[in-house]
Amino acid sequence: MEYSQQADAVFCYACRHFSLSGTADKAFTVTGFSNWKKAHYSDGGLTLHAKSDCHVQAVIAWQDHKNRDASKSVLNQLTDEKVRQIKENRHYIGAVVNALKFTAVHRLAQRGHTENFDSTNAGNFVDLMKLIGQYNDNIGKKLTDLPRNAKYVCHNIQNEILAIMAKMILNEIASEVREAGEFAIMADESKDCRKTEQLSIVLRYLLHGTVYESFVGFVPTADLTAEGVSTQILCQLEKMKLDYKSMLVGQGYDGASVMSGKHKGVAEIIKDKATLALYVHCQMAPKFLP
Repeated sequence: MEYSQQADAVFCYACRHFSLSGTADKAFTVTGFSNWKKAHYSDGGLTLHAKSDCHVQAVIAWQDHKNRDASKSVLNQLTDEKVRQIKENRHYIGAVVNALKFTAVHRLAQRGHTENFDSTNAGNFVDLMKLIGQYNDNIGKKLTDLPRNAKYVCHNIQNEILAIMAKMILNEIASEVREAGEFAIMADESKDCRKTEQLSIVLRYLLHGTVYESFVGFVPTADLTAEGVSTQILCQLEKMKLDYKSMLVGQGYDGASVMSGKHKGVAEIIKDKATLALYVHCQMAPKFLP
């Protein structure tokens, strides 16, 4: 219903705009209805008009008009196209992520000497994407038609996606450790193939009756003093937002003086900050750590 202040009467919007010629009730389309005493009578006024055939047909025509306009409007067509593009793009980026995850889980080298799509050996990752594209028209079309900077297959994008997945894994491990309530840390230092000194760090915890030893990463370390190594270990725990002062109950390292020294070793430095962190030599760690 529409109310006119000038006429002090109500009009029926559906009947004014969509009623068939000659069937409309003039009281609700031309002159307006203002007999307020009879407005809510069961056999008259607004109630009777709502039940009338002319009003019912006008409402049906109005609804049909709205449905027809909605399906043909430019805005809705653009919205549908945008939704379709988003769905296709997510499907494509999902294939990129899963291809990277496949090569990472199976420890396959991802890059080739020449990663051009016309190369006979573009590397495991690119060749895997090309193989997926042969069996999926959407992925194959994007690999062929998209500009190179929009295919999400270059080495920078690979590293970024792998870093995101690594962060997700660390967050999951941290969540498990917080649920466990207590954990121990195991660490050792070694050099990689580029002669870079690095710490390998593992968290050991008991969750739902099962002991887990979760590797949380290699940490490049330039300072191999006890202070430097302990700082790197604690920084890694802080990055994972773990409250080591109350939750860290064990440490497992080798017997080198830098690690196990009673006064200035890594174990003692960490124990000063996490008083529950008992040090156990790494050969005994699986037996005595929680």
